[in-house]
Amino acid sequence: MMVTKNVCAQDIATQNMAMADTIWQRVDKIDLTDVRKKLMLDGSAQWTLEAVKQAESFYRHFLVLHALHPNEDLVPTKQIDEFWHQHILDTRSYEQDCEFLFGRFLHHDPYFGINGDDDRLRNKQAFTWTQALWQSTFGEPLLGEANPCKSTDCR
Repeated sequence: MMVTKNVCAQDIATQNMAMADTIWQRVDKIDLTDVRKKLMLDGSAQWTLEAVKQAESFYRHFLVLHALHPNEDLVPTKQIDEFWHQHILDTRSYEQDCEFLFGRFLHHDPYFGINGDDDRLRNKQAFTWTQALWQSTFGEPLLGEANPCKSTDCR
């Protein structure tokens, strides 16, 4: 199913591909070593070395998507969101990384999708749009369940 907003996701991805290499270079430079360590030290069985590496990769993709689409409401999967939360908890590092990547702080609103039926519908629509942008940008599907949060302040 192709998702449409004013333009299709493929058109947006094509327009932004020129910036993608530079953005990837910047995203690759941020150090997420402590985030990985902390997730694995928390003792949850879900955070194996393989799971942490996958979550980091998806989170880096998510950051690229935010850089390419700063005015879009992007909804992470639960796996991406948990990695994001851990990054945010290192407030100094997160602030510096946001400034380096986006030139501003990337806010996180953990309440999107939990405030009634209309809010849940908007969250679902935003996640479908995020999946379409992900597919058209990276050539692979964004798999996983949407998490009821978004970062609307990142515009």
